[in-house]
Amino acid sequence: MENELKPCPFCGKQPELHEWHNGKGVVTFQVYCENENCACRPFTRQYIRIIPVIDAWNERCTDVT
Repeated sequence: MENELKPCPFCGKQPELHEWHNGKGVVTFQVYCENENCACRPFTRQYIRIIPVIDAWNERCTDVT
């Protein structure tokens, strides 16, 4: 997989990569669409590493049949 975030599959806008700190030294990462006009505003679960969260966001279904 590549390290660049693909646009939102529903609105085409660039998603945001957020870093969350829990105050106990644990950092997690999450990607989501912040476009208020997006019909779906998808998001990933939180991951402890950046590459897996980018891969999760970029994964797209290629065959729906």
